[in-house]
Amino acid sequence: MLSPAITPLKGSLSGAHAVTSPLCFPQKVLEKTLRTLRREKKKQEEYELKENWKLKELEEEAEALDLHVGREFGKLHDFLLQEEKRVKTKLEEERRRNAAKLEANLTAIRRGRETLEEIIEDIETSLKQEATELLKGLKELLERSKVSLLPPAKVQVSLPLGEFRGPLQYRAWKEMIHVVDPAPTSLTLDPDTAHPFLALSKDLSSVKHGTQKQDVPELPARFDCSPCVLALEGFARGRHYWEVEVGEKTEWDVGVTRRSARRKGNVRPSPEDGYWALLLRGGDRYWASTTLWTPLALKVKPRKIGVYLDYKRGQLSFYNADDLTHIYTFTDTFAEKLYPYFCLCVCDGGKNAEPLRICKKGVLLFYVNSTLL
Repeated sequence: MLSPAITPLKGSLSGAHAVTSPLCFPQKVLEKTLRTLRREKKKQEEYELKENWKLKELEEEAEALDLHVGREFGKLHDFLLQEEKRVKTKLEEERRRNAAKLEANLTAIRRGRETLEEIIEDIETSLKQEATELLKGLKELLERSKVSLLPPAKVQVSLPLGEFRGPLQYRAWKEMIHVVDPAPTSLTLDPDTAHPFLALSKDLSSVKHGTQKQDVPELPARFDCSPCVLALEGFARGRHYWEVEVGEKTEWDVGVTRRSARRKGNVRPSPEDGYWALLLRGGDRYWASTTLWTPLALKVKPRKIGVYLDYKRGQLSFYNADDLTHIYTFTDTFAEKLYPYFCLCVCDGGKNAEPLRICKKGVLLFYVNSTLL
């Protein structure tokens, strides 16, 4: 029986439309709040599931990279075990650093979920109480139910493929040149692809702006607008590494292009057009030729660029070839033969007249047997 001290809620109806109980309205409010909180809890559970899945993917990728690192260093025999240990330790640090981001997100999500569960449990308990007891804790429950939980922060987690799936043997060779003999092989430029105003060296290892148009045949493979040239060698399998001397040039493109990529008209490199490249513009602005070019912050201006291609895994990585500092890595699915791509860009009144040179002694092609392809 209701206490005489309880008065009807303000604004309640009378007569034929009177509320049968003054507790009807607050009960509906709580039920609505409960539904909202349950929906919010479901969202938090979905967020938690996604973060757990990302964590699992991170662990799997870290494990795969760990195996790859092991294979590479296994080829360099026992004297490289310490270097292998160093690289694996760095990989573990990267894994832990990325995992820590996800764990922090998961902790926040769990706390939010637990808060919601506690409130939901209290509301469910209150709904089972007598009316008078329900009213006593109504205000507090409603205040607690106003909890506002934000979606988890968008955490970008990734392991630097260029560090662990790049030319590990070549990096070790740079450090232990007296032990390793890689027998490097040079690339050669393809004169049938060179823009008519470009001048190639006799050994086809360097290219520069010419003083006049060359007397060359018009060919479908030849660039007719952009000052570009391709290498004669193309790759449709295996792993390959080469270096290009860019010197003090103020603008250049270095990368790869697929066989069917457009070469007529002005070329603006992007994967959609079949070009994956590292670019320099204006003397100090470096870019990766993603769909919307990605700006890159380099601490040191490289004089030589190392290019590593793993065709099967769809990886193209760029390095400062002097110390093999990783610059950028593309990941894609390659379906055609790829050719090394070089663009001199504008001469800029002689400011960008320096040639691009393929480093003969800096080329190291990784051929792997059929069990690794």
